[in-house]
Amino acid sequence: MTNFAALVASDGSGESIRATVQSPGRSIGSSVIPVNAITNWPTGACIITTGTLQANNTITNAQVFYGTASGTSVTIGSFAPGYSDLGNSAGDVVVIKPTTEWANVVAAAIADIFGSGTAQNLTANQLAVAAAATFAAAVTLSGVTEVAGTSYNLSHSTATVDGSGNITPTSQVFRVTALAAAATIQVPSYTPQDGMSGELRISDNGTGQGLTWATGWRAVGVTLPSATTGFAFTYISYEYSSVDSKFHVLGIARG
Repeated sequence: MTNFAALVASDGSGESIRATVQSPGRSIGSSVIPVNAITNWPTGACIITTGTLQANNTITNAQVFYGTASGTSVTIGSFAPGYSDLGNSAGDVVVIKPTTEWANVVAAAIADIFGSGTAQNLTANQLAVAAAATFAAAVTLSGVTEVAGTSYNLSHSTATVDGSGNITPTSQVFRVTALAAAATIQVPSYTPQDGMSGELRISDNGTGQGLTWATGWRAVGVTLPSATTGFAFTYISYEYSSVDSKFHVLGIARG
């Protein structure tokens, strides 16, 4: 997982102030750099650059590493890819500034978010489009609300009876209208999650029609209706249980 936390550049109270390596410096292989101060530095791990400051404000012998700061010392955790331990001389500088490794972590963070390995090549506009596309893939608002990776279907659908007399709910809120023949209520066709609830509403054509229930239904404290009542609505509320892989019918109402 990308170390996003290392992107922090201060403790939140202002710009992190450049530190200066103190005598005797740091020998190769040592992990602790003695510095004069770490004003406004982050309290956790961050990406740090150290090296020799030149008159033109460039840094030579640069070393970039992941580290932490406390008191008057900076501790090296690990060097960023492409950098090796060169040690530090007294007078070297230690700063928290954007570097190639910083940009690499940002790119990796974006790639993790969008599931793409090419985040480095995206413009700001493309990122906005990608974000919108990602959200659209997760939530579809075209009359049917779905959650990506599941089959949560919260809209209502109206049933049809197939040639074998079966009615198969395709959504959590499901309507059967003007039922004109006996029918078997099959379990829903969507992929359920434990605790998912739903409701069936069945009405007939004015004449009571027989109902049978597939084995995936289980009555809990109620009796599954064996027929409709002419000109009345029959409401069946249920909840899916992954314990026995059945749809538990919890309530029956007519009116």
